[in-house]
Amino acid sequence: MKRVGSLAALSFVLLAAHAQEGPARRGEPEKLDDYAIYRRNPLTQKQNGIDGELQLLQDARLSAALRSRTWGQVPLEVLVFEDPASPFKKVPARNAVLRIVDRGGRVVDRKPFDKPLAKMEAANLYGDDRIAYLVSVDYSSGMGSYNGPVTSLVEVARGKLKWLEAVDKATGKPETINVVSSLKTAWRITDAPRGTARDILQVACRPDFASLNEVSFLLIYTRYSFDGKNWVKLERQEKGFAELDDLRHLLDRKPFP
Repeated sequence: MKRVGSLAALSFVLLAAHAQEGPARRGEPEKLDDYAIYRRNPLTQKQNGIDGELQLLQDARLSAALRSRTWGQVPLEVLVFEDPASPFKKVPARNAVLRIVDRGGRVVDRKPFDKPLAKMEAANLYGDDRIAYLVSVDYSSGMGSYNGPVTSLVEVARGKLKWLEAVDKATGKPETINVVSSLKTAWRITDAPRGTARDILQVACRPDFASLNEVSFLLIYTRYSFDGKNWVKLERQEKGFAELDDLRHLLDRKPFP
């Protein structure tokens, strides 16, 4: 049974998922000389409080082939070190940026990330015309079993970025919804048991810190559900160990709260 990774790697992912947001440059154009629009989704006054676009920007030097080669696998910095002809030798890859622009191309709100590689996908989670966006930032390190792409959920409401939070049923406290894809974590969106909304399921394998006499692990099952007003987080744990395909198979079982 492989037990790779470290607590330091686990801490890295948890901290990375809460990267600090830089100040928004509101009401001014943002030059695209060094960036390319990697993904774009239209926004409307009726649904989002603004007519414009939600745009994900990445360094213009990042080709599709390079993104495919590195995403969730080898960090871009490793390839730069190995390739003397890399376009990132002199100027490192610029970090990805998520932004809202109005019809005139002016930046209304923005979120800079602390990694170059990011993805964005629209998702219908509510069973109506509301759209949420799955924004993934790649924190893969090429080693360890807890690092990988971290996905957060964001909506555009009243012309602003709104990062979705869920109320933890155990503590009553809200927390940002973040799910991870790694050797020891898997997640997916699924139909809710009741209603028309969708649920987000995550299963994670983590060290059991309460076990002092032996090295053991826990399987942590998490469900994020929309109750018609708020997102709610439900969680249960059990003794166990799983990685990769085994974790994906667990997503098909019914041990979730």
